[in-house]
Amino acid sequence: MKTKVKWMGEQSYVAVDNNGLEVKISPKPQQNDMLKPPDLLLMSLGSCTGLFFLPAAKELGLAIEHFEVVVTGEKANNPPKLFSSIHIHIDVWGKVTEDKVEKAIEKGHDKCFILHSLNPDIKIKTSFELKNS
Repeated sequence: MKTKVKWMGEQSYVAVDNNGLEVKISPKPQQNDMLKPPDLLLMSLGSCTGLFFLPAAKELGLAIEHFEVVVTGEKANNPPKLFSSIHIHIDVWGKVTEDKVEKAIEKGHDKCFILHSLNPDIKIKTSFELKNS
C-alpha cells in the first residue's frame, strides 16, 4: 500500500493512490472542490466500517437491502485540535433484527484497521437505526 501526496502550491495537494486515482486536498474551507484532511479521515473510517460491517451481517444471516454510514467528529478547541470524539452511525434497511445488527457492527469494528489506527484517547460512539424497507 502506497500513496503519494503532491504539493500544488499554497496549501493545496493532490493525493494519488497505486491505481492513479487522485483526490484534491486543502485545509481551506473556501476550497469547495477539495477535501479537507479531517474529512478524509472520517471518510476512511466510514468506508472501513462499511467494508467490514456488510460481511459480518451476511455471516449472521441478515438480509440487508441497503445501509449508510454517517461519521461525525468533534475536534478539540486547542492545537493540535485532535478529534476528541467520533460518532459512527449506521442506518440499515432490510429484514434485520436489532441484536444481530449490533453484533454485526461489533464484529465489523473488530476488523476495521482504520478504527484501530486511531488515537485510543478518542471517544468512539456507535449507533444504528433500522429503517423501513
